[in-house]
Amino acid sequence: MLQLLIIGEASKIIKPLYRYSKAVFLYLNMSKRIFYPLLLLFIPFIGMMITNKIIWNLFDFIIMGFLLTSLSIGINYVINCTKKLKNQILYIGILLLIFLLIWVELSVGIFYTPIAGD
Repeated sequence: MLQLLIIGEASKIIKPLYRYSKAVFLYLNMSKRIFYPLLLLFIPFIGMMITNKIIWNLFDFIIMGFLLTSLSIGINYVINCTKKLKNQILYIGILLLIFLLIWVELSVGIFYTPIAGD
């Protein structure tokens, strides 16, 4: 009888820990996925080594890394929170449009804002 009581108490402690560990591992898997787009930053880095036409400084890499990470977090959020495929495509399309508009504005300045590039 005492063994059953101890097993029952242990299961009350272990079950919430198991649920918590699943959430932690889900977060860890997500954090790996959202940083994969940062590998795209190797394209201008290698391009800078090959030619003199690509001129990026550390600030450019930081800004682009922030934009890519924000986009990947947004896409991950949309995929996890919306169930309908049509809505996912719509929201991801809007996120991509916003990302591209900010990127173009920073690079060439199509809207003539103070953050516009050359």
